[in-house]
Order: sequence, then C-alpha cells, then structure tokens
Amino acid sequence: MQTSELEQFRLYDNWANDILFKAFEVYGDRMPPSCLRLLSHLINAQSTWLSRINGEKQVVGIWDVHDLEGCKKLHSATAQGLKAVLEKHAGDLNAKIEYANSQGRVFQNTLFDILFQAFNHATYHRGQIAMEMRQNDLQPVNTDYINFVR
Repeated sequence: MQTSELEQFRLYDNWANDILFKAFEVYGDRMPPSCLRLLSHLINAQSTWLSRINGEKQVVGIWDVHDLEGCKKLHSATAQGLKAVLEKHAGDLNAKIEYANSQGRVFQNTLFDILFQAFNHATYHRGQIAMEMRQNDLQPVNTDYINFVR
C-alpha cells in the first residue's frame, strides 16, 4: 500500500464518519447512548494516534464521551491533522514512531502501520454502531467502502 492508497482510506474514513454524523442528527434522541459512546471512542482513538505521531500530549481519554457537536469538532481537527501527516510524510511511511500506549508501555511502529490502525479501527467501531442501531430498531447506515467509491 502506498501513500495514495492511505490517502484514499483517509478520505473514506472521513466520508464514513460524516455518514454517521448525519444519522445521529436524523435519529436524535432515539440513537442509543452506546452508539454515541462508540462514536466518541473512534474519534478519540484517531485523535490519540495523531497526538502520538506528532509527539504531543493527548487531549482526550480513549473512552471519553462527547456530545455530537464535540465529536464533529474533534473529528474535524483530527482529520486535518491526519491529512497534514500524510502530506508531510508522503515519501517515508516507513518512518518509525515511538509512543506510549494508554497503559504507559512504550512501542515503536511505522507511520504506515499507525495510520492503517487508526483508519481500520474506526471501521470496526462503525460496524458496532450499525449493529447497535439495528438492535434498537433503527435503520443502520451503510458505511461500506464500496459505497464510498461508487
């Protein structure tokens, strides 16, 4: 996978998150609290990975829960930051990033692996949100990649 494919995955990630934001707006109070918790988590995780890449202090806890506007605001800032990282490091996705996880253990991974983790992790939790929606008699949104590229 090259920079251009990771950029495509980044664009897909933004599209899929926007689809979720719209569903939250449509369903309002009918959206289960578990969905907001998962949405907050996936946004927090991406923000955390961006902080690790940039060697900055994390601004949110992994499981902090935000309201919808808080999720949108954090996502917007994080999406801009991830775009900047891809632009800055386009020629060297194999650069090693050292970071501490949420338990304080220090690891080192390539920038590619970290970005792939950040985007793929969000896909996993969007699937959980869709399942929660269905279990609560709401029509789940389809954030499949193929719908993005169509």
